[in-house]
Amino acid sequence: MKRAFIFATLLAAATILLAFVIAPSACKGGLEIYFWSGCVALLAFVALPFVTPVGHSMLARFSCSVGFLILGGAVWLLGLIVADVRFICGMGYL
Repeated sequence: MKRAFIFATLLAAATILLAFVIAPSACKGGLEIYFWSGCVALLAFVALPFVTPVGHSMLARFSCSVGFLILGGAVWLLGLIVADVRFICGMGYL
């Protein structure tokens, strides 16, 4: 159980760190990289309870998987907002 939460914490930290790395080049293809890496991170969050031993029942693993999915989405959006990743590019005023 501890391993799943440690991996989830590391994955969340990597997602936010990637947002800060991508933010300066968001209009030059960085946003696409952040989007697709966020999709991969969400898949990893969903699979994490099934890969690491979390509980003995499928209900516990599924519940933890849904919780990690919500956490991953929140972290992805938080990184997008906190790092000030520009997603409106080419409008002439940025």
